[in-house]
Amino acid sequence: MVLILVEPSYSRSIWCLNLLDGLTGEFKQKRVPFRQIASLDEAGPDDRYIYLIGSDNAWVRAALAACNRMGIYPILLCNQAYHTFDADYSTVCSDVINSMRRLVELLCGRGHGRIALYGVNPQSVSDESRMDSYLAALGGEDGRRHVFFNSGSLENCFEQFMARAQQYDAVICANDFAAISLVRRLGLRDPALLERLAIAGCADARLTQLYGSHILSVRVNFVEYGRAAVTLLENLRKNPYLSHIIMMIR
Repeated sequence: MVLILVEPSYSRSIWCLNLLDGLTGEFKQKRVPFRQIASLDEAGPDDRYIYLIGSDNAWVRAALAACNRMGIYPILLCNQAYHTFDADYSTVCSDVINSMRRLVELLCGRGHGRIALYGVNPQSVSDESRMDSYLAALGGEDGRRHVFFNSGSLENCFEQFMARAQQYDAVICANDFAAISLVRRLGLRDPALLERLAIAGCADARLTQLYGSHILSVRVNFVEYGRAAVTLLENLRKNPYLSHIIMMIR
């Protein structure tokens, strides 16, 4: 029996639901028995592997540490580079670094080289990876001054951006909800700026289809995510000499 534990506050997000569908769909196809639990207290003495799906740094760190103490090997599914957490685990994640580099190249190739990163949640595992990848793509820490944080208020984030908006001709949003919020607010405040900016979003929420003329959306292949997660588990079971596996999805 394989366990699945999802961060409660993250469980209803579109990304989490799609990822969970990809994982459980692959389990069902390969007839792998699984059980989703609400707490590690539900784990039994014979449970050896658990999938952790989460976004908040503190939750992920605590869950990994608890699994290590209990002797249940965790497989983390999230957008964070390996070695971020001091724990024993394997991981399947999006190839955020190369995706961000490709996105920056694409925008620059279209003549939009002055790029801001918008809506970054400082507590989000995924957003932290995107920010690090953005800084790497633009050549280092100097790019941090072009990062606009969502510390609980996209309205404040928008106002901070608007104070310097004329510096940019492109915006990469940490997620599609931030992208939609930006498009809506620009449409009300400064339609001309909205038409001038190239806006990209990450996560491919279905709502972005309503804003297709304004948002370039980076898509995640959740089916491949599920396949990779199950393949990772199969390899760990077959080869006792493998201590950890890192798999990245394009």
